[in-house]
Amino acid sequence: MKNTPGPWRAGRADMSTIVDGVGSKWIYSADDQYVAVASGRINGDWDEVMANAYLIAAAPKLLSALKGIVRTGCPIVTHHRPDCEWCAALLAIADAEGRSLKGDTNAD
Repeated sequence: MKNTPGPWRAGRADMSTIVDGVGSKWIYSADDQYVAVASGRINGDWDEVMANAYLIAAAPKLLSALKGIVRTGCPIVTHHRPDCEWCAALLAIADAEGRSLKGDTNAD
């Protein structure tokens, strides 16, 4: 599975799009194509919408950085536990890539 290449960016904070009746913010790819949308909750907290939009827009950079950090791997390779920071990072990468890790004890 391959995601839309980064960088991504959140749309302007002073403009809103209504999606399913709530204020929302589009996330754009480098070539200005829609990638995702961050929608508000019914309470209309625009700061929360924008915080979510910025977090989503940072996803490609975050994933790349996390992969770089864990490239050396966990020194204990026979487990995948959320209390191990290396393993939590590996699990997050797997989640972002739509796959699971063998021995994942944090599966939903």
